[in-house]
Amino acid sequence: MSCHRPQTRRGFTLVELLLVVTIVAVLAGLILPALAGFRTKAKAANCVLQMKAFGVALQLYADDWDDSIPPNRMGIGTPRSQTWVGGWVTGRSPDGTNRTFLKDSLLSPYLPAISVWHCPGDRSRIYLDGKYYDRVRSVSMNYYMGANWTTPTRQTYRKLNGIVRPAPSDAFVFTDERPETINDGAFVVDANFNVHHPIDWHLIDLPGNFHGAGTGMAFADGHSEMHVWSDQRTATASHPFQVMSSNQDLNWLDVHSSAPPGTH
Repeated sequence: MSCHRPQTRRGFTLVELLLVVTIVAVLAGLILPALAGFRTKAKAANCVLQMKAFGVALQLYADDWDDSIPPNRMGIGTPRSQTWVGGWVTGRSPDGTNRTFLKDSLLSPYLPAISVWHCPGDRSRIYLDGKYYDRVRSVSMNYYMGANWTTPTRQTYRKLNGIVRPAPSDAFVFTDERPETINDGAFVVDANFNVHHPIDWHLIDLPGNFHGAGTGMAFADGHSEMHVWSDQRTATASHPFQVMSSNQDLNWLDVHSSAPPGTH
C-alpha cells in the first residue's frame, strides 16, 4: 500500500501580486510617454508630407497655367475663378465642414486626397445644430502670393518666376493656420512691418500651433518643412492683430513672405 502526499495548489501571495502590479505600472510609465511621443512625431511628419502635396500641386498648376500662381483673392463669397479655394471657415460657419469647396479648389486636380487639407494635429471642431464636426481645412496661402492687389510696401507675386526675393526656397506659399483666424484662403502678414520699429510689430493671422511651436509650411520651390517658432508668443497668441514687440518670428514672416518693391 503506497501513501501519496496530497498536492496543494499554491497561488500568488499578496506581496507577489503587489510586486507584479508595481512592475506593470513602472513599465506603463516608461512605455506610454514614448508611444505618445511617437504619435506626436508621426503627426508632425504626416503634416510635412501633406504640405509637400501642396508644394507639388503648385508646381503642376504653374506648368499648366503659364507659370501662374493660383489667384488668391481675399474676402467672403469670392467667386471660384478668383481664388484658389473658396469658403469662409471661421467660427461656426458651415463652410468649415463643407468639403465641396475643397473639391472645387483650383488645386484640387493636382492634390492626392481631400484629407491633405486638414492638419493631422488640428483638433478644432465646429458646433452646428447641436453636433460637433471636424473643421475640414487648416491650410491657407500667403496673401502676397496670387494676390489681385498691390501695396507700396511689399511685392505681390502672380508668377512663380517672379519670385526672386525671397528666393523660391525661402518664400513660403502655404501654411497651416489657427482656427482663431482662418477664414478665407489667405494668410495675412503685416504689410506695414518696419524692421527698424520693433515696438510696433504686429502678428495679424495666427500660424498653426498644432505641433507645439511648429507649423507646417510649403515653399515656392515645392519643398515643405516644419518651421519651429523661436518666440513662445507666436504659438500661444489668442487673437489676431496682436502687438508683439521685438518678436523675431514676425521678422521671419516678413522676410519669407515678400520683399519691398524693386528688391532683387
